[in-house]
Amino acid sequence: MKRPIALQVYTVREAAERDLAATFARIAGMGYDGVELAGFYGHSAAEIRGLADQNGLAVVSAHTPVDQLTGCLEQAVRDAQTLGQGYAAIPWLPEELRPGTPGFASLVQRLPEIVGAFAQAGIQLLYHNHDFELIPGEGGALPLDVLYQSVPQLQAELDVYWLKYAGLDPVAYVARYAARCPVLHLKDMEAGEERFFAPVGQGVQDVPGLIAAATGAKWLVVEQDNWREDPFACAEKSAAYLRSIGMGLRA
Repeated sequence: MKRPIALQVYTVREAAERDLAATFARIAGMGYDGVELAGFYGHSAAEIRGLADQNGLAVVSAHTPVDQLTGCLEQAVRDAQTLGQGYAAIPWLPEELRPGTPGFASLVQRLPEIVGAFAQAGIQLLYHNHDFELIPGEGGALPLDVLYQSVPQLQAELDVYWLKYAGLDPVAYVARYAARCPVLHLKDMEAGEERFFAPVGQGVQDVPGLIAAATGAKWLVVEQDNWREDPFACAEKSAAYLRSIGMGLRA
């Protein structure tokens, strides 16, 4: 099933810091349908929306640090509305808020309020995983599963690289949360012990299987945290691969 595909701007973050307008133009030129933000790169939400509109890019989501969600929630919601986002994502937890700490329990209690504030604006709040939420805790349960069980209103933005890194079967895990994962992070991994990041389709992930399993995903987001070559070249390789398997990226 064809779905729109966005690029997480973190992939080309250095260029975005230098010139966001030129970066958006290059992303659009590769055929991506949208972007997911990881910061505002010195711009206002209105300025970013204007640049995205000029380049025919949707702002799918923004990775919003948890301290902004707990300390400046109303502003975070207003920015998301200005950007036209359908989604907002918790990207990362600092150590004091991670599973097994008192801070994690406090965050879980606060999350329904945060989810609700975004929901009133028509925006779904997602949680983007790494690997630390996938280390079995007490009784063998995965903290990520515990989080989703504890806050049923919270949606998933599963990052398939970290699922693989943690030793899980990414296709099976994505299938398990398919109805709850409206945005899927497509990321690949090189073969070998280093498990370095790879352009989508250039590594060991079963990308067609992941896409097929993500039946509830409205958007697929390409991301590559680090690279061995120019990050735009990596983003282009990911786009070319997805185009080659019929994912409908613009030529």
